[in-house]
Amino acid sequence: MVSRESLFLSHCLVPSTRPLEDPGSGLFAFRRSVLEGVQLRPDGYKMLMEVAARGHWHTVANVNYTFAERYAGNSNADLRQGLVFFRHLVRLALVSRLRERGRRRSTPAIAPAPTIDIDLTSPPVPTVQAAVINLP
Repeated sequence: MVSRESLFLSHCLVPSTRPLEDPGSGLFAFRRSVLEGVQLRPDGYKMLMEVAARGHWHTVANVNYTFAERYAGNSNADLRQGLVFFRHLVRLALVSRLRERGRRRSTPAIAPAPTIDIDLTSPPVPTVQAAVINLP
């Protein structure tokens, strides 16, 4: 439930995350040129949102993969991390608004998601998204 609300807020406040099925994903790849001359200011664990909001990119491909169940350790998700996430989201929303005003760029094209599912486990567990951000 928290994940859906986070996704909704991300898409509403930072429009450049809309092509991403999971802007909170920790697994993503992009060309080095996407961040050329870009000053990142990450806050917390959500680097993909930072790249989407500040980077120079044009297309995205979302790729499904399956996560293994957690056998050791604990999640870092707690109230403090939620507040860090929200603070970062507000900062990126401001950056997005200033960027859109400064240079009216077109909405990024969404590359069709490849039909690749990567199963990293034997028992079925929830599927999450990875993003591949690319230049034309």
